[in-house]
Amino acid sequence: MNKLIDTLRVRSHLWRSCFVKWCGGVFGIWGVVVSFISPDDLGLNNTCLKIMALLVLLFLSCVGSAPHAALKRNREFWSCGSSSLQACYGDLFSLVDDFVCGHCCCVIPVNTSFDTVVDKPGSCAHPLVSPFSLHGLWLSKMQERGLSVAEIDRRIDDALADVDPASVKAVPSGFRGKTNEYPVGTVIPFTVGSITYLLTALSQFDSRNVAHSDRENLLLALNGVIEFHDGNGQGCNLVIPLMGTGLSRMGLDHKGSFNLITSFLTLHREKLTGHTTVVVYSGDVDKVSIWD
Repeated sequence: MNKLIDTLRVRSHLWRSCFVKWCGGVFGIWGVVVSFISPDDLGLNNTCLKIMALLVLLFLSCVGSAPHAALKRNREFWSCGSSSLQACYGDLFSLVDDFVCGHCCCVIPVNTSFDTVVDKPGSCAHPLVSPFSLHGLWLSKMQERGLSVAEIDRRIDDALADVDPASVKAVPSGFRGKTNEYPVGTVIPFTVGSITYLLTALSQFDSRNVAHSDRENLLLALNGVIEFHDGNGQGCNLVIPLMGTGLSRMGLDHKGSFNLITSFLTLHREKLTGHTTVVVYSGDVDKVSIWD
């Protein structure tokens, strides 16, 4: 019940917009009718009946707009030729797996060392990639598809061969991660079937492997994504999750991340080719409305 209430609440802006449009249509038709037939000829010969007719028109507008608001899945921000920006709720990995429009690019935020070791909570001192982050979920998904950590490392290292590290970490006793750190915004492709995952450096691990990032890093990461996709995406669909809301410790809430990402993409729309979709996890429907 609470989930239903949350869903209705975040869709309230969409419903209001649909209601206004339906009111415009319904009252527009009514205006045309009464220009040819007077209300008295329709039997509306007193104030009470006219008020009832007004309420009926409002009721029709409400009934017509409610299913539209309930069933609409995507919000389109803008569309120009073969390019567009839209947002939707869903599961990132299920969404790209079910893509029916051919090849697509899917952004996966990672740390600047592109680490590949996923550690469960409490499994060791200073664990590396969290299994609950998109980075960790992606690594687990790749292993479920039969790719070993060694193979994932090899493909990542090949993709980074021509990228100069921004710095090299000192290696203290017991260090388990990768030493090379690459600039924030570095993007490398990792293709599996018809999906090219764009591994995007967003957060930096400190000496305790605690991730840190900020809004400037998010903007650099987004710029790296659209620059890479513009030059290499061949106009295929681009899927971007909310970033900076979780373990990167950026301090952004879901609404702030959504607004920052969609605003940045709108500002740089000339670099977007194909259809770009910002995905909000369906479990976060109570945290951000894509309709506001």
